[in-house]
Amino acid sequence: MTEQRLQYELVLWLGQTYPNHRRLLFQVNNDARTARVELGMVAGVSDLIFITPKGEVLAIELKAPNTRHNVAHLKNQISWGAEVEEVGGLFLMSKNLEDIKAIIRNLIDGSFERAIELIKMNNNYFKKLVETNKKTIKV
Repeated sequence: MTEQRLQYELVLWLGQTYPNHRRLLFQVNNDARTARVELGMVAGVSDLIFITPKGEVLAIELKAPNTRHNVAHLKNQISWGAEVEEVGGLFLMSKNLEDIKAIIRNLIDGSFERAIELIKMNNNYFKKLVETNKKTIKV
């Protein structure tokens, strides 16, 4: 499954499961081929942003399972996520669609602590992966 397919499946699920929240999950156009720094492109920004019913921001970085990624790029994305967390937002890097759905479900339904547990579990997986000296890794 590609990152685009993961994104499609997540957006489709949210629209079907929580139609009143569909417009609160959106894509960030941060593709270096089409976006420009002068217009607000920021390296490392997440694929999707979700605004919870309580106004919290969840930045979601999707990774397709069994794909290779440049470690320096992953570190940049994790660093951007740390900036989001420093100002009170939430950052999630995940390759698991069911975990992402569970996190969003918990945020919508008010189970904030469970959502945080799942976010930490997913993020820790990637933080351990990037500690390698390799240039690329398989997730």
